[in-house]
Amino acid sequence: LFRSGTVNLSAGIQGTLDPKGWRMTVDHYGRPRFVQADGTLGVASVASKPGDEQWDDRFGQGADQGGLNDEVFAAAVFNKWLFVGGAFTQAGSKALNYIARWDGSAWQSLGDGPLNGTDGFVYSLALRSDILYVGGKFSMAGGVPVKNIAQYSISQRVWAGMGPFGPSPVGLGGDEQAFVGAILVKDTLVYAGGSFNDANG
Repeated sequence: LFRSGTVNLSAGIQGTLDPKGWRMTVDHYGRPRFVQADGTLGVASVASKPGDEQWDDRFGQGADQGGLNDEVFAAAVFNKWLFVGGAFTQAGSKALNYIARWDGSAWQSLGDGPLNGTDGFVYSLALRSDILYVGGKFSMAGGVPVKNIAQYSISQRVWAGMGPFGPSPVGLGGDEQAFVGAILVKDTLVYAGGSFNDANG
């Protein structure tokens, strides 16, 4: 992060970010900006312009002004893109179903039309090469049947379940409360944790 709280997408980093203890807002240009949940940003001012620190953050930029309309739970960086997942469903008038990509100037959906993203909250993200692994509490990802975990090909812009790449309903479940809360990629393996007791049956 820069001291301003914005993500430095030009640094060449790739991987996940842990947003726990932070909340995401937007600066006066509409760019995503992370602020500590207690309203501070280390020793740096939370202001995006001089004097902005005097504003009550309840009057921050909302979805109607280009910001996301609800919480962010997970973040990952790939090349010059920031991926975020959470409880949000739109940025401005654009529908973004629980997951989105910031390209440096605007929010983009993962998938096209009303079936973009997932049909429920996204709690975790992990990367391997150009595959983004997505975990949460959902049964569809880009119109593909899944169980709380899915993969998204960044280069092909295609969603898939966790079987061989392609449509697959496999995943992690067990009951209506099941969810995937954490994902770790190590070499060729993908580890997932959460509240579930069934893996691909």
